[in-house]
Parts: sequence; structure tokens; C-alpha cells
Amino acid sequence: MVVGAYYTSNPNNPLYTPIRDALIDAISMGRDGLGTVCVFAAGNFANRLNSYVAFPANIPDVLAVGAIDKSGNIQSYSPHDADIDIVSLSGGLRFGSPRDYLLRGNIWSIEIPSQSGWNPGDYRIYSPYYYNAYESTPLPRGDNYPPGDYTARFGGTSAAAPQVSGVAALILSKYPHLTQSEVVSIIKNSAVDISLPVEDQGSGLLNAYNALSYLSGPPATPQNFQVTKYTGVYPYRPKLTWTANTELDLAGYRIERKINNESWSTPNFGGDNVSPDVTEFIDMEILIWKSSNNQTVYYRMQAFDTEGLYSAYTPVKSINFHIMLKPEAESQDSAVMICAIPREFELQQNYPNPFNSETIIKFGLPEDVEVSIKIFNIKGQVVRELCEKKFESGYHQLPWNGTNDRGALMPSGVYFCKIESDKYYEIRKMVLIR
Repeated sequence: MVVGAYYTSNPNNPLYTPIRDALIDAISMGRDGLGTVCVFAAGNFANRLNSYVAFPANIPDVLAVGAIDKSGNIQSYSPHDADIDIVSLSGGLRFGSPRDYLLRGNIWSIEIPSQSGWNPGDYRIYSPYYYNAYESTPLPRGDNYPPGDYTARFGGTSAAAPQVSGVAALILSKYPHLTQSEVVSIIKNSAVDISLPVEDQGSGLLNAYNALSYLSGPPATPQNFQVTKYTGVYPYRPKLTWTANTELDLAGYRIERKINNESWSTPNFGGDNVSPDVTEFIDMEILIWKSSNNQTVYYRMQAFDTEGLYSAYTPVKSINFHIMLKPEAESQDSAVMICAIPREFELQQNYPNPFNSETIIKFGLPEDVEVSIKIFNIKGQVVRELCEKKFESGYHQLPWNGTNDRGALMPSGVYFCKIESDKYYEIRKMVLIR
């Protein structure tokens, strides 16, 4: 993370394109593909004729940081520009005569004891372009300070930006699996609106507590949970719908079902781990075809996150039905076929995810077909071939115990499961934690 800024608003300036391209590569490919969080000071150019966020803070997906004072007012030097993403506290900057910088602020740092440093209070910084300014500064300079403990005050957007990068580092220390865009989203969404124009404050004032609390605690209970009759197949089936949760660490949803007065359980083909990007579930085991249905099926659901925390259950919903299909016995190759036939190819999210010792990979086939299921690491290398064989139409599941083809344990990290046939392929991300 570099906090400085260049005196240009043009990220396509040939002088700076190597820096621009390096940052774009870091944002998109750093951290083994998860992306590097880049934070830059927006520059101190608001007093210039054209106020702008300076390069490289104006590169897309870089967090551009402006500055406010302790009263919540935008600092006079902080740019007024739509490229501002967030603001944080910083000291003031004034230009004295003859052009020596006078910093007066409220951001304090402590010098190392018994080392040279700055005197307390206001101080001037020598500008190499104006030698007289150096001569006119009455305070001790450079290494001429006597030993002792010194306190300095710092200003500019360069003092605001490190606070944002520090919060990003705290987030990643607890949630290292988050992508660059997810961390940026947390920082911006947890900022506090301080009623300044958007071009001054961006998303608002950095709030470390809000940012770190953003992912803590269990996810919210899924909202607008409903059960209706799905008529896309015959006999009809129960269809569950809900509104998607917005937590960035959401891992999926768990659906539970109860027949009449029996105990709660999960549907056999994926109800225990519905993908986080899904907002409906069709229970293919329950058939509704007669007008005089004589049984009742009850449903409830909850969300869960990557930390293994579950939300409260939704209110229970029910629907009448006629008959329930039963799963077949487990076959000798550990793949289980369910009687219901899916309408299309699908690879469901593995469960649990993240996992430590073993996870279950479930997939559905609308026809008899030969499929290949392989596990890849973050570098795109095949580490395990789970199967390459012909399956009958229906729902199936295979376990993976986190080992490679030689039986050796794989290290913690991100892996990808790919199912492929001559007509279809799909990939799911998995997280192994040792």
C-alpha cells in the first residue's frame, strides 16, 4: 500500500502506465487470485485551480481516501471529486511564507524514545525548492534534535489513507478468504455518513468497529420465505422461495422438512447446503397430484456463514401433498442416486464449506451420461480425480477427504471442483482448513 499521490489526474499518462498496470494486476490477480486491496491518498490538491483525485488513487477499484478534521468538516486540501471513496481523520495543512509547509493537526504519532524526532506542537518542513524557508525555520532540524521522547502531528490525505489500509489488514487477518472486492465493499458499506456531499466524503467516514463487526455474528434469518406449488413438472412439487441474504461471508442455506408429525430432517438432494446465490428450492421428493391430498409437509430454513454460524429459523410454512419418493440404497462406489430426476445439469455447493476432514459434493444429471469430476488447486493444477464414469440420471453425491490422487493430505487453501460432460461443465469453489 502506497499512500503518496502524483500531481496528475490522468491514469493513462505514459509516464505512469507501468504503475497503473502493476496495480491493476495486483487488484485482479494478487493473493492467489483473491485480489490485493490497494489504498491510496487522494492528494492534497483541492486548493489548486482544478480539484481532483490524483493518480494512482483514481484507478478503478483502488480505495481513494480523503481527509476530514476532528469536527467532521472536510479538510480544505482534500479533493472534491466523485472518485473519493471514503474519508478519515487527518491534520491540517497550511502554506506559510516563504512556502515552508506548516502542519497543524490532530493526528498524533509517538517517536521512538531516545531517538531523534520532532518537537511537540506546530512544526515546519523544509522544502528543497525554497532554501530560504529552511533557513527561516527556527526549530531544530534533522538529527540535531536532542535525545528524548518526541510527539509529532501529521496532516494531509497521506495521514488518512494508512488508517483505511490498517482496517483492511484487520479484516483480512480474521477473514483471509475474502476477495479484494469484498473487503472494499465492507469498508465502504460500514462507513458512517457524516452529511457531506458525496464528492467530499464518498461512502462516508471510516469506522473500524463497524467494519470488523460487519461479518461477526450469525447471518440474518432469510426473509420472505414462502412455499407454493411448482407446476413446471407433473406431478407438481413444493417450491420454496426467499429473499437473498446480503452477508459477504454467507456460505449457503439449510432447508429442513417435516412430514406430518415426524421429526425435522433435510431433503435428500441438497437441502442441507443450498448455494448462497440461490433463492428457490424445489423439493423433487414430494409429489402433489391429487385434489384430495391427505398429508402435510412442513418447511423451515436458516442461513449459515463461512464461520459455521447459523441464523434463526424462518417461520414454518406448509403445503398438502400426496406421496413422497424415497432415496435408493448407497451403491458400492459411494455415489448415492436419488429417485427424483433434475430438469438440468447441476453441481451443488459442497457441504460443509469450509471443511476440515471431509466434504460432500452433490450433483444432478437429467440423463444418463459419462461425467468427470476433478479437484483443482488455485494454480489450476489437478490434485484429485474423483471419478470418470457413466452415471444414471438423478441426483448423486461423492465425498472428498482433502487428499490428492496419491492419498497425501492437501494444505489449507482454496480449491475448485469441476464437473464435466460432453454437453456441460460447472465449477464450485471450496475452502479447506486444516
